[in-house]
Amino acid sequence: MTAKSTGDAEPLPKAIAARRRAIAAEFSLRAAAAGYDAAHSVQRLRYGAFASVRHHYLYVETPKAACSSWKQLIVDVEGAPVNDAAIPHQRETRIDMLIHQRRNIGVPDFFDLEESDREGILSGSAGWFVFAMSRNPFSRLVSMFENKVRTGEPGYRAMETRYGDGAYASPRAAFANFVRSVAIHPDRQRLDAHLRTQVEILMPGLIAYGRVFKVEQAGDAVTAFAAHVRAQGFTGPIALERRNESRARSWRDYYEAETAELVAQAYAGDFAHFGYDPDDWRGGKDIVESVEERRWRAEVVARNALIDRLYTHLGLPERYEPKGA
Repeated sequence: MTAKSTGDAEPLPKAIAARRRAIAAEFSLRAAAAGYDAAHSVQRLRYGAFASVRHHYLYVETPKAACSSWKQLIVDVEGAPVNDAAIPHQRETRIDMLIHQRRNIGVPDFFDLEESDREGILSGSAGWFVFAMSRNPFSRLVSMFENKVRTGEPGYRAMETRYGDGAYASPRAAFANFVRSVAIHPDRQRLDAHLRTQVEILMPGLIAYGRVFKVEQAGDAVTAFAAHVRAQGFTGPIALERRNESRARSWRDYYEAETAELVAQAYAGDFAHFGYDPDDWRGGKDIVESVEERRWRAEVVARNALIDRLYTHLGLPERYEPKGA
């Protein structure tokens, strides 16, 4: 098969649908044998894998690790169609975040590939450049808290009520209670890809990555990606635009000893596998927010509440669960 994503916006031809189901069934067995949740592994590669047959690479997203920027870059490099006029199938609050509407992005996923290409990806052979991004778990969790919870993004309005500006005297206290009550609990992590461990999301024991780059050194990833696609004949521009960033405040400002210890324990696998220091949280300062900043956030929360209500009128589920292959 070649460069068209099968998606699930329209019913697939029966032969293609049956083929994808067979591939997914075989892959889920391999995932389970490697110690991963079978259903989640299929969903991850259905929604979060972006493949180029022409340029021989596979990117697997990590939520809150520059994934918006990388998806847009891949769409640009592939010249892929993006149906941004379609009714969204998951709740977003900005036009540029429609890049996450996977079924409307014309880039193949893992299950669109031929068997030889899939085996090359899983074995690390056949010339495929297989890569992903990791992020310091401390930083990633703060980014999710600021970008989703404190702004009351769709799906997080109840959390904003509980941990937003009106609930605690300071963002650090709100974040500490969010960590204790939500972020470190496995059942909550399973429900939200922004909280799930990166080891579970990327499945490094199953997928033979050529490199998992740290988002903190994003330039290395862009350089390696550019070198690969240019060797495959791509001659166009390559630029990783900064998208969907949280406020430029140090993530260390949110941590105290107890909170850091809880996160270090809950995400121990990520710290160990991706090479982050669980003791590297000290040095934060007190967070002082201006009246203008809180007024701005209140406006964003109110606007997101209206957007969320409109999505409800459209009949969209509160959380999008991608279908199996």
